[in-house]
Amino acid sequence: MVIIYQQMLRIGIMSIVLTVFALADAGADVVTDWNERAGEIVVSAQMGPLPAERVLAMVQASVYEAVNAITRRYPVTDLELEAASGASMEAAVAAANHAVLTELVPSHRSAVDRLYQTALAAIADGAAKVGGVVVGEQAAAAILARRTHDGAETGESYRPSTNAGTYVPTVVPETPQWRYRRPWLMTGPAQFRPGPPRS
Repeated sequence: MVIIYQQMLRIGIMSIVLTVFALADAGADVVTDWNERAGEIVVSAQMGPLPAERVLAMVQASVYEAVNAITRRYPVTDLELEAASGASMEAAVAAANHAVLTELVPSHRSAVDRLYQTALAAIADGAAKVGGVVVGEQAAAAILARRTHDGAETGESYRPSTNAGTYVPTVVPETPQWRYRRPWLMTGPAQFRPGPPRS
């Protein structure tokens, strides 16, 4: 059972990584490189597929905010981060990944710290590096703050029905309480329910 679970997690993570690679430009860049590293960290942490997807979503949301604060290439969200002129995108991406991964995958902090220090060592010291780190950390802090108390930390509440004739799953569903989490962009699931039938 554990082996099947781990394989499902690896397949899910790899599909995310492959999707990012497919959407990226012909060559790899710092965003896709760090996305692969983040995926490896999450897989090695052996968290369930849904918690892993949440971590990776928060990592990539932080990266988006940090990079977009520098490039202003895509729509600006309501975070409205301001990056210093000439801030290093490489430093921003590394800092955003580092901040989110060390917070959400503390068991692998030493591995994340090593990756971060290696990435920063490859960037020339100066204002660009400092500016990138600052905006990356700001983006990560903002995303982490938004997802605090979103319901992901709620304890498992699944209790199977024991009524005669009612099917009871042989495996406890993963994170069944997550249906009550605060959505990322939706106001709630009711907003997508169809209206009443026409009379």
